[in-house]
Amino acid sequence: MGLFDFLKKSPAAEPDAPTDPIELRDAVFDAAGSGDVRTLKRLVDARADLIVASFPDWSVIPDPATADPGHIQWLGSGLVALAQYFAEHRDDPSLLQSLSGTAEGTNPIQAWQDAMDEADGLRAEGDWAAARTVVEGQLEAVRGLRGGASETMLAMTLVKIGQCHFAVGQIEEAIEPFHEALELYRTAEDLQGEHGCLGSLGEIFLYLGESDQAGDCFAEQAELLREAGIQDQADQTQARADRERAGTPLNRVVAVLKDIIYEIEDVPTLGTTSVQFVFQRNRPSLPACTRAVAEGMDHGTAARYFQAAEAFESASALDPLDPQPHYQLGVTRLHQERWADAVAAFDACEALGPGWFHVRADRWIAHEIAEGRLAPEAFAALRSMETDETPKAKLRLAEGALESVGRFPHLELQLGRQYETLGKMKDARRVWEAALDPTPEPDVRTRIYARLGVAAAKETEAAAWFEKALAVEDGNLVAQASARLALR
Repeated sequence: MGLFDFLKKSPAAEPDAPTDPIELRDAVFDAAGSGDVRTLKRLVDARADLIVASFPDWSVIPDPATADPGHIQWLGSGLVALAQYFAEHRDDPSLLQSLSGTAEGTNPIQAWQDAMDEADGLRAEGDWAAARTVVEGQLEAVRGLRGGASETMLAMTLVKIGQCHFAVGQIEEAIEPFHEALELYRTAEDLQGEHGCLGSLGEIFLYLGESDQAGDCFAEQAELLREAGIQDQADQTQARADRERAGTPLNRVVAVLKDIIYEIEDVPTLGTTSVQFVFQRNRPSLPACTRAVAEGMDHGTAARYFQAAEAFESASALDPLDPQPHYQLGVTRLHQERWADAVAAFDACEALGPGWFHVRADRWIAHEIAEGRLAPEAFAALRSMETDETPKAKLRLAEGALESVGRFPHLELQLGRQYETLGKMKDARRVWEAALDPTPEPDVRTRIYARLGVAAAKETEAAAWFEKALAVEDGNLVAQASARLALR
């Protein structure tokens, strides 16, 4: 069931639906052609089995050379409406599928459905340009249809075109298809479609930095939800509209609780419910960039660092505003022991998304090694903490590495985590407190403060550590979000 489906009302008592297949076809197609959804629903509900059984005969389109063009248009529109109605409102795509038996070129429905399926396959493969070409090939035919669900079909076609433009960074080109689809959904009184288009347009305007226009789109979404009586989601959407209009930082941390996203200050009382922290940028990611990053990460996992770097550089070219390709390129350069190049990549990441993941800590490591103040073995030791070894094995690895490289707060943080996992909280606190002298760089210092707050024996002591975490300038965003919730 869609977000707004519960608004659909049951019709009042109506005359019996025809039992003769031809009379039933005429009644169904007339209702579809005039946009009389109420009558169409009544007829379908009363005679669904007869409609399904008769549909193959109804789908035979007369020869255009001899038949009345108006009659052909009436038949075509009726088939569009009926097949789409069964697919959308009865979860039954069989009528659409049965149209494959019609003569080639005589019915646009199957060609449209085949094109949509082909485009979805191409999009799944990452070929958005080819997908757009396929969908655009159906525009003229769909624009020629009238009545029934033809407006919805056209809107769906335009949405796919807009999505393909957006995926590859053709942001301006994506606006018009979504605007046209929005008006079609409004004409068809399709609240679900209208809601979706407004959300897509809002994301487009966010990417362009047009926060006021984005806020207007989200405010319209909120109004739709209010009219539908979905008050909680309406309030959350309106809050987002207000927040975007006021302006949001390039990067921040939000909380996900039971699949609902909250700003940290709005998180309800947690109790025993777990919360997930997520980085939230001030604009959406482009699918083409996200796909290239995923490809690079697959190469990196397999230690194919040259191919990984190429994929991340390609991703950053696809979306110059996304910090993730630069961050992953920096991590790749660390693995390649190209320390100065890693610093450059992390600097680019920090400029686009301040505090993105561990960019500040990783940048510090790369810079210290590049300047000769930290042994490269320190990074290798830190990498050993990412293995599938047991906590006891990792503890031994960390202790041995620290004996070799000397003081290294990033590794000491991980050593304490192994003690913590083993339930040795006293040892964990000892290691973390020692790691604070001398004062480490801000990212890891924030994380140590937060861990000490969690490990503290008394509430007052815990609160003091959490306050220290919040006071760190340019600290770790997740650790600070966790500290803020803990203090509440």
